Amino acid sequence: MVILFAILLGSALLYFFPIKPLPAPDGEYKIGLRILELKMLKKELATDNPDDRRRILIDIWYPAEETSGYEPSYWLREPTYFKAMEGTHDILKLLTQHAGQVRTNSYINAPTKSNSGNGYPVIILLPGTPSLVSLYFNYAEKLASHGYIVVGLEQTYANIAVEFADETVIFDRSTEATLIDRISKAETEDERMQDTFQYPF
Repeated sequence: MVILFAILLGSALLYFFPIKPLPAPDGEYKIGLRILELKMLKKELATDNPDDRRRILIDIWYPAEETSGYEPSYWLREPTYFKAMEGTHDILKLLTQHAGQVRTNSYINAPTKSNSGNGYPVIILLPGTPSLVSLYFNYAEKLASHGYIVVGLEQTYANIAVEFADETVIFDRSTEATLIDRISKAETEDERMQDTFQYPF
């Protein structure tokens, strides 16, 4: 009986929330995606450990030469995002986690298309608190398909959830009074600007 119920529930979810790839952008370029993780030299004010250093997750979309043989990225790569949504917005993970199977038009580590030495204009994408860069995937793809490089920065401790390759997960702390107080007491304005969770670099 339980198995039958699970099958019926799964079928209903697929019917009402079908898994479809993101719409193809309308530009002339194919799209590559590189995912970088950086560990900064500056201290991390969001923790009490003086040896902690800021970690940054960066998504870079760019015009690609060829995408054949390369894997298309998933839309929402962070599995913990759905758990975070359940905890902060009371949205059942069961109703959202299927979105983690949605594929995009961006191919991981596809070779960059040469532009005869002219390069491409660069756009910086900051999603705002507590959003995710992934939620703006279609905008980034559209821009990359028209010859832009889009650099999306996940704001550690200010995005709803940031998951690194070693499975470390950092959740949003941007509204915590103790963290805000710690930043406000930084010695200089420059230090506040550099160390706050809102400014990755």
